Amino acid sequence: MSLICQTSPEYAWILTREQDSCSFLFQALLNAWQSSVSSIDVCILPCISRVFVDTPVFFDALLPSRTHILIFLTSAYAYESLLRQRASVLSFLEQKGLLTVVTFVKKIDASLLPGVHFVFENSKGALALARYVKNQLWMQCLSMHSKDCLIWYPLSQRALESDDFKETCQTLAFLAPVHTQVVYNTLAPVNLAKQLEQKLSIYKSTSWYFASPSAADFAFTTYSFLRAQRRISFSVRHIVCLGRSTFVRVKSLLDDYKIPLDGQILLTPNNQESSARDLILSLERN
Repeated sequence: MSLICQTSPEYAWILTREQDSCSFLFQALLNAWQSSVSSIDVCILPCISRVFVDTPVFFDALLPSRTHILIFLTSAYAYESLLRQRASVLSFLEQKGLLTVVTFVKKIDASLLPGVHFVFENSKGALALARYVKNQLWMQCLSMHSKDCLIWYPLSQRALESDDFKETCQTLAFLAPVHTQVVYNTLAPVNLAKQLEQKLSIYKSTSWYFASPSAADFAFTTYSFLRAQRRISFSVRHIVCLGRSTFVRVKSLLDDYKIPLDGQILLTPNNQESSARDLILSLERN
């Protein structure tokens, strides 16, 4: 597990994503605080790991009953699982099938799947994206294929337990049959307790950036375990969340584990790390 920090003052922002997923945010904060001679540290402490599930979907097998598939994509890892099925995707397209991907994930290279139509929308989470599909996208360009359409929703096993999952599926099911499929599992990283204890022993206070409900689950569950053993004690100043489901879950966890918050918990206005950067820098300027 990567654990990166710049200096060792008494206060730090903890970024809970993998290093390659939050390098932009890490560097942006580092540059801002170095230039202002700030006493704020910034660390990368991944609180989530992912393992792909080997359960392929053969899109071409859906022909001729389903000639159009709408792929409802809510994570970069779900997109990577789609790339693993590239041969089936291309075969479906070669047989005159239509594939549309709707997503709010920005780090996607659409050129890897030629012939697939991508629709990018700045939605705050899966439920908001489903409402966009129902209220705008469907009427604009998909309703003509409604009788032959299937909505494929690849996700993690923990997404099935999210607060918005049921309503998201119900919203989509109003339009066409929805096929949900677990394509990856989210797990707590090995040695998370050790890494968390090590990092929190350095700082008197920390602020946190979460980009998924699962990362918050693993971080606060591990913190509660360490606290019960009297191995750590620290205060949380601010929390910035990427995505509405993350925001809702973090608020619930703070209540469940009775973790005091000295500052604010904020939701980014969209699903981009540039928004997280702006919120974090704004909090530290005020």
